[in-house]
Amino acid sequence: MRLVTTVFAAALAFLPICAPVAHAQTTETAPPSTLVTFSNDLPSRYRLTHVRVVIDGAVRYDGPQFDSTTIPRGNHVVEVVADYRMHGNVLTYMNHMGIQVRSAHVVRPTNHHVDARAIRHGGATTPLERSAVISWVDR
Repeated sequence: MRLVTTVFAAALAFLPICAPVAHAQTTETAPPSTLVTFSNDLPSRYRLTHVRVVIDGAVRYDGPQFDSTTIPRGNHVVEVVADYRMHGNVLTYMNHMGIQVRSAHVVRPTNHHVDARAIRHGGATTPLERSAVISWVDR
């Protein structure tokens, strides 16, 4: 009798391994995210040398060119820091000058796409260090 009980217990323990497993059909989707892009719309005399993208105080990208990144949907602070080296054919003294353009922006949960664009600012009398800015567009 003891042998029959042992064999029966072993068969019951083996049964869940052999039984087919039903997988629930889930429709998990990726959590919503926000796309952050950067474009350089400055004239050719501004040569982009380095870009840093900082999100909520943490460096997300640090390199020569940056196109885009995604961040989780929610409230975030995104900062773009772009370094430029000036290049001038006529005013050659500008070849040794560099400027840094930086700007921060608050991204809200309703934003699906945030564009940062480096653009020209001011006129002929605007000092070089203030001649470029980063403009933000929320979509």
